Amino acid sequence: MYQNTNEAASTATPPIKVNGGTVVADGNTKVYSNQQLHQSSPVVVLNNCVGQNLNGIQQQLEVFPSSSSAPPPPQQLQLITPFVPCIADELRELIDEMRSRDFDSIRFATYRTACKLRFIQIKTNVHLVDIWNMIESFRENGLNAIASNGNLKVSRLELLLTSIFHNLNKRLPASQQVDTDRAIATLLHFLLSAYDRQHLGRLTVFAIKVGLATLCAGKLVDKLRYIFSQISEQSGAYLDHSKFAEYLQHVLALPTAVFEGPTFGYSPLALSQCFQKSQPEPFLDTILGESCPPCLMWLPLLHRMAAVENVYHPVVCDSCQVRSFNGFRYKCQRCINYQLCQSCFWRGRVSHEHSNEHEMKEYNSYKSPTKQLAHTIQKCTLQCIPTTHQKTHVDYPPRPQRALDLANVVPSTPISGFT
Repeated sequence: MYQNTNEAASTATPPIKVNGGTVVADGNTKVYSNQQLHQSSPVVVLNNCVGQNLNGIQQQLEVFPSSSSAPPPPQQLQLITPFVPCIADELRELIDEMRSRDFDSIRFATYRTACKLRFIQIKTNVHLVDIWNMIESFRENGLNAIASNGNLKVSRLELLLTSIFHNLNKRLPASQQVDTDRAIATLLHFLLSAYDRQHLGRLTVFAIKVGLATLCAGKLVDKLRYIFSQISEQSGAYLDHSKFAEYLQHVLALPTAVFEGPTFGYSPLALSQCFQKSQPEPFLDTILGESCPPCLMWLPLLHRMAAVENVYHPVVCDSCQVRSFNGFRYKCQRCINYQLCQSCFWRGRVSHEHSNEHEMKEYNSYKSPTKQLAHTIQKCTLQCIPTTHQKTHVDYPPRPQRALDLANVVPSTPISGFT
């Protein structure tokens, strides 16, 4: 039994098992001739892991009529193949490396999803861009002047990512510069796999804002306030439920992109699990508090995971016997001084008399035994001292006091000059 002191209990579902225990994305490259699209039209090499559909591309871009026997103009060929060749290598490499981290062996779906998305953040270097710089990049690239349901072509999205990462390198020291070309390509292909499922070559402005605002660095409360400004009514005071449903689709597309759709994918049931309140503060309190909707439980955990990944615990893990570790620490409430690192606890590794059925408590910081003893003594001492609470407000009587009756009071001596 697991007790999480900072959030609601995570959904303990077994890892997704496809083809031998892991989610496998076929990395084989295939050549498609587009159903004899034209006798002289070039073939396009696509990667099967993203499921490219050339018939859909032909229909959406209106390449050329099938009855024509003349070769298509060069301008139309450029519309077919600007971003497709790079998808195979970049996305396949990202998926293969994510699979090598063995995230699918994590028992809890919430932690499994957060780990995968944290991996995406780090690999794309978007974790180095905070929410305020991201919003400023939206403004600089004119996204605020486009309707939320407006579309951006892939070339325009690439310009946005180029602006984001070039501005990032201006803020970083020379020794910490990021490879902008690789970061742009990796993040571009991940966003396409998440939001361009039909392979139309364009994304909505709102989907781009939701995806980048969720993956970038910063406090979750700041991100949610920005999201509320995008999904509220024109007055900015009340939530537009239709826009919230659209936001939920876009934010849940991120877990789906890392193969967690069966647990956290969008559905009408997921929408019904969310709150019915419309004020801004309940919107924040619902997602940040213990009553977070089940479909969004991975979102606060993702930010807590980023905050504790450098927290150092100088204790020995009783399962893998590592002398120290970073991240979360878990302590058994039944076994005496039995502690596990986050990797062992998430994957169910135990030793000695401990069992996975025991209640565990999660810690995101470390206190030495001396500090713990001093804190306990101080707490007990303060409880023994009576405290006087100063009133912060004026006490008014339950009923107003009766006013004095001055009708029979003899008036004072008149002022001189009057008779």
